[in-house]
Amino acid sequence: MRLALHSYWRSSCSWRVRIGLGWKGLAWTYRAVDLLRGDQGSPEHRARNPMGQVPVLEVEEGGRTERLTQSMAILEWLEERFPDRPLLPRDPLARARVRALAENVNSGVQPFQNAATLRWLR
Repeated sequence: MRLALHSYWRSSCSWRVRIGLGWKGLAWTYRAVDLLRGDQGSPEHRARNPMGQVPVLEVEEGGRTERLTQSMAILEWLEERFPDRPLLPRDPLARARVRALAENVNSGVQPFQNAATLRWLR
C-alpha cells in the first residue's frame, strides 16, 4: 500500500492527518498544494477533490487508487484500517470526549482561520 497526502504545510486540517499518520507509524509521501498560490483550484487538484480543499489522502493498493477527503473522515479510516497505536481511548465516554474536542477545533475554530474566510473578510 502506498499513501500520498496532498496538503498545505500551514493547513490545520492537514496537520491533523499528518499527526495521525505519524502516530500510526505509517510511511507516506507529501504532495504540496500551495493554497496561497491557488493550487487547490487547479484541474489536477479538482480531479482529486472537487471541493478544491486539502487534505486529500490517496491510497494505492491492489492496482486501485482511492481518494479520501476531510480530515476527520481520514482519521477514522486510519483508525479502522490500522488499529495498532489507537488514536482514540478504549473507554466509550473518553472516546466521546476526544471526538468532542476534535470537533471543537474542526467545526468551531478552524473555519474562522480558513484562508477562504479570511479572503472574504478582506
